[in-house]
Amino acid sequence: MTFMEEKQRTCGTRIVAAVNNVLYCLEGSTGGIVWSFDAKQTITSSPAVGDVDGDGGCEAVLGTMDGQIYAVDVSSGQSKWTAKVGGAVYSSPALARKEGGAAFRKEWPMFRHDPARTGFYGHVVGPLDIYFCCDDGGVYLLSGRDGRIVDKHVIKFPPLLAPAGAPHEARSALPFISSPSVADLDGDGRLEIVFSAVDRVWCLTNRASGRNDTAADGDNRTKPGSPIAAARFVRRDHTPGFSSFLWAQIIHRGDWGPDERTYPALLNELARRVNLDTISAKTNVSLLDKDIAMYPFLYMTGHYSPGLSDEEITNLREHLKRGGFLFADACCGSEKSDVAFRQLAVQLFPQSNLERIPLSHELFGCFYKIDRAKYHGVPEGEPSLEGITIDDRLVIVYSKYDLGCAWANPPCSKACKGGDHESSLKITTNVVVYALTK
Repeated sequence: MTFMEEKQRTCGTRIVAAVNNVLYCLEGSTGGIVWSFDAKQTITSSPAVGDVDGDGGCEAVLGTMDGQIYAVDVSSGQSKWTAKVGGAVYSSPALARKEGGAAFRKEWPMFRHDPARTGFYGHVVGPLDIYFCCDDGGVYLLSGRDGRIVDKHVIKFPPLLAPAGAPHEARSALPFISSPSVADLDGDGRLEIVFSAVDRVWCLTNRASGRNDTAADGDNRTKPGSPIAAARFVRRDHTPGFSSFLWAQIIHRGDWGPDERTYPALLNELARRVNLDTISAKTNVSLLDKDIAMYPFLYMTGHYSPGLSDEEITNLREHLKRGGFLFADACCGSEKSDVAFRQLAVQLFPQSNLERIPLSHELFGCFYKIDRAKYHGVPEGEPSLEGITIDDRLVIVYSKYDLGCAWANPPCSKACKGGDHESSLKITTNVVVYALTK
């Protein structure tokens, strides 16, 4: 829905809103229908209104389920042009002059353009470029004059966010992206496009904006070449609140995410057993992230050596010394992972040893009373946990036997050496409770 003040044509405010496949223009004072436009397909984006083609009047720009983009004349309800893209358009378009600059630094156009969330760009002199995000993973830049696709930038997972050895498809475009906001964020005279995807906020630069690149005919066309630059920064956008628990997993080079199906089951069990306010999806954390302090509880697993750099080791060490906590296990009881983690422990804290945690330790009684654990692939016995203690606080808890594969039940294979379903959940629950209460 978009609210617009058509001062040149009317005395009041009009409302542009979509219902199913029809776009309606209503009189704000009475709710009467001024006109309707049938897009023939479900309209999946909210419309944005502005003088996109530079003719002095306003157009409503919107997208449909089948990837059709329309520019509809607000005064008549007639289509000005259409464009076809590669997927459903759930994104609300953002409109901006390519010259951008000072006008956009005064007030950052937010989602739906302004603090009132009107989606109305009528005060900006056209023609305007159109930015939107598509379900094919593309951030599109269209010419408002004729709907021509000027550029498309596909957002893909960074290499470390796909499991090692995963097929190429696992590193392909993200299936859905949010609505963008467009502004000159850093004051360099060029426009940035900001949006979120999965657990990150992305910022792209329109390299052709803010320059005198307008063609001689004044149609706002850009010079040849890709105008949208690569992402300038990425940052997670769902950090845990003071009363919420977020499972943060370290990404590394040693097959860091071998069994993603287990985490929803674990988080549901933690919420049920401990009445813990959990964030329903885990997040993946690089040890190079400057905001690692936002994630006090870290988990690490894998089949092979994590291959951490000196900088990553230093950042993890400082995080643990400042109050962070690391829970780790060797996926499937991998010997290579076990050897590598013991080496990592020495690198992290050369003066402290990774030692067996005795049954008398409060970890084994902080929620469940645990003195035995059932395992598959190894004999039943005392829970096999080791740790490093700094200033009377366990900062690392490690299991050489797998725990994660059994959270979803059953374990991934008969060759997997680790705890059974219930033992793994009880041990993990106690580890989380200990970390949160210490």
